[in-house]
Amino acid sequence: MYKIGIAGGIGCGKSNIVNAFAHLGVPVYKADDEAKRLNEESPAIRSFLSDLLGPETYLPNGHLNKPYMASRIFSDDNLLQRVNHIVHAEVQRDFLQWAEKQSESGAKYVVCEAAIMIENNFYRAMDMLIVADLDMDTRIARTMARDNSSREQVLARMNKQLPQEELLKYADVVLCTDDKHPILKRILEINTIHR
Repeated sequence: MYKIGIAGGIGCGKSNIVNAFAHLGVPVYKADDEAKRLNEESPAIRSFLSDLLGPETYLPNGHLNKPYMASRIFSDDNLLQRVNHIVHAEVQRDFLQWAEKQSESGAKYVVCEAAIMIENNFYRAMDMLIVADLDMDTRIARTMARDNSSREQVLARMNKQLPQEELLKYADVVLCTDDKHPILKRILEINTIHR
């Protein structure tokens, strides 16, 4: 099963690329969405988080106590690193199982979107890495509009991510999502090669 990873910093237009592949009928795995699901469904994650952060991590209804967890891990880099390590490992395991099922269903290739594909070495599980690229000012403006955030909030989130120029070093393909460069032509070329 051929696996294509989609990476890029906040506001770079990863979703535009992923949506184009999805419209072509390509199975898409959104790692951030799946991580949220696994935080609640994975026995390995539930056990780890409960042991690490205490029984308050999960509410009586079984859902993750997000405010409690955020208050614990975002003020402690060591805790955040440990949580990210276990969650990312479980997401990668889940993705590989999912990709195998897609192969069994007849898919020729799959696409995986992940916000931190490089930092956790997830890109190593991919056969091709596409990095969405966009100038900083447009990224900030798009993110402010999308999330109703201030410029300072967006910059704070960007500063926690790998710099865009570093991400580009890992790219097999760079797609500029600035509305001046036609990304669909390149996506159709990739689709034709791998379908």
